[in-house]
Amino acid sequence: MILNILFLIISWAIADTHSNVTYYRDNWDLNGLLVEDVSPTAINKITGNLFIVYKDTLFEFDYLSKSWNSGVKLEGGNKLKGRHGFYLPQLNQIWTSIPGVGIVHTIDVKTGEVNRIDQSFHHKNQYYAGIAYTSKPSILAFGGYGFWQVKNIMSEFDPNLKEWNIISYAINQEYPEPRTNSWVFLWDNESKFTVLGGSSLTKNIDQIGASQIALADVWTLNMKSKLWEKSAKLELGESSETYNRYPNNFNNTAVDENQKLGYFITFDYLLTNTNLFKYNFVNKTFSRLSVEIPDFRDLIGMCYKKEEDELIVYTFKNDNNEKTSNLAFFKIDNISKANFIDFEPKDNQKLYLLLFFFTSTIITFLVYKVKSSNKSELKKECLTFSIDQIENISQNEITVLKLLSEKSQLGIYVSVDEIEEVAFNFEKNYDYRRRLRVLAFEKIGKQLNEQFDIPSNKWLISRRNANDKRRFEFLLNPIYFKANNEL
Repeated sequence: MILNILFLIISWAIADTHSNVTYYRDNWDLNGLLVEDVSPTAINKITGNLFIVYKDTLFEFDYLSKSWNSGVKLEGGNKLKGRHGFYLPQLNQIWTSIPGVGIVHTIDVKTGEVNRIDQSFHHKNQYYAGIAYTSKPSILAFGGYGFWQVKNIMSEFDPNLKEWNIISYAINQEYPEPRTNSWVFLWDNESKFTVLGGSSLTKNIDQIGASQIALADVWTLNMKSKLWEKSAKLELGESSETYNRYPNNFNNTAVDENQKLGYFITFDYLLTNTNLFKYNFVNKTFSRLSVEIPDFRDLIGMCYKKEEDELIVYTFKNDNNEKTSNLAFFKIDNISKANFIDFEPKDNQKLYLLLFFFTSTIITFLVYKVKSSNKSELKKECLTFSIDQIENISQNEITVLKLLSEKSQLGIYVSVDEIEEVAFNFEKNYDYRRRLRVLAFEKIGKQLNEQFDIPSNKWLISRRNANDKRRFEFLLNPIYFKANNEL
C-alpha cells in the first residue's frame, strides 16, 4: 500500500497531469432502459454524438448540448435489434450487421430509411468476431465462433459485390490462434489491423460462454501485404481480464491516429474497478491510466476527439435493478497529457523503482511495528471469526464464502468457473454471472475491511491455473482465516 502511494505521488510530481475525468449521468432523458432493447448503437467519432435505436426509433444525443433530439421513426427498425453499428459521416448513414457476420443494413440518419445492402446468407458463423468498419466503406470481421469451433479467418463485406468474402493471408507465415472476444483497431490510415487478446475454447466443451479461456497476445495484420506480425504480449496485470466483453461493438475501442495510440477498457478480475489502457502501436507497449474511471455495467462505445484531445466513453450504469440501466458517459480531457503507468519500466527507471521499493519497505515495517501493538486483539479476532459473524452480506456471498472455506481448509484452490456455477447458476448469461461474482468479491472484501480491518484486496489469494495460465483460481488467505469447522 505504501509503495503504491509513493509511486503515485512521484508519478504525479514528474508527469503533466492536466487531464480530468468528468462524469455525466443526471442529464439523460431516457431512463430505466432495458439493455437488450437498445441496439444498434453508433458514435459520430468527429462530433462525439451518440446514436441509439430504441425499439423502432433512432435517437441522437448531441454531445455539446448534452441533449437528445426528438427521434426519427425507422421503417422496420425492430428487425435491427441485437446488432452492432457504425456511423459513416461521409454518407450520413449508420451501417449495421448481425453479430454472426451476414445481413447488412444501412440507416439514413435524417430520414430513418432502412435498406438491406447485401445478398448474403443470414449468417457466416463468426459470432463474437472482432469487428471493424473502414472508410471505403466496408466491414472487417476477424475470428469468431461457429459450427462448434473458434476461427482465425478474416472476412470482409464488399458493398459493390453485396457479399462477404474471406481475405487470403500471405502463405508460409505464423497466424494468430483462433479466438473470439478480441479488441481490434484499424490504424495507420487503415493499413494496419491490430488484434489484442481474446478468448478461445477448452477442449471437449461446445458452449462458448462456459468455456472461455483468455488469450494474452497481440497481432498486427498489414492489410496490403497480408502479413501477420506477433508484436507484443498483453501484460495488463494479474487480475485484469485479457478479453473483450463487448466484441460485437466496433465502437468499444478508440484510436489516436497522430500518436499511433489505441485505447480500450478492461475489468478487474477481483474488483469492480474498470481500467483504461492505451497501447502504443509503434513501441508495442501498454500503460494504464493512473486515475480511477467510473464503474459501469455495459460499454456502449468510445471515441477520441482529435481537436479537443479528449476521450469520450458512453456506458450503461446499473441501479438497484439488475436488468435495467441508465445511460451515462464520462470524458477525459487532455488525454494525451494524462498520467499513464507503464507496465514494463525502461532501464533508466528501474533504479528509481528499486529505491522506492527499498524506502517503502522500511516505512511499511515501521508502520507495522507501531500498529501491531495496538491491533493484536483485532488480529486475533480476524484469525478466529466465523461466517456467521460477518454482517451485511447476502446469501449468494455466504455461498461463495462457504465454498471457498470448504476447499481452502484442504488447501485446494477454487476455480472461477466453479464459484460462478455454484453461487450464481440462476443467471444464464455468463457475462452477467461473472459480473455478479465480481460484485460479490468486492462486497465481501469491503465488509471484511470495515468489520475486521482486513485489507479489502488481501482476503483472497488468486493464482493462474498450473495447466492453463489463462485461467484463475482462488484460496482464502490463511493469514486472516483460521481453519475450523465453520470457516
